[in-house]
Amino acid sequence: MPSINQELENFPVQREYVHDVKGRILYLPRTGLVVVPVTQNSSGWDCVVVKGNGVYPVGGHDVAVSNREILRAIEATITPL
Repeated sequence: MPSINQELENFPVQREYVHDVKGRILYLPRTGLVVVPVTQNSSGWDCVVVKGNGVYPVGGHDVAVSNREILRAIEATITPL
């Protein structure tokens, strides 16, 4: 079974920096989660789950996301109706 870091190598890097993602809507392709980063720490971000999966459902669940995963996250945009 590959490690998380090995799995992440299968996804292209989407950004050069992680310091400016607070409050952005990010899709994490490795897990299928959609998260919003809230607080940065030494190894990544504490994020709120806004679209979950079976392990991390929506509804106030927080998840720690590494900087390596944030670098590969795809930013989602919301278009007003």
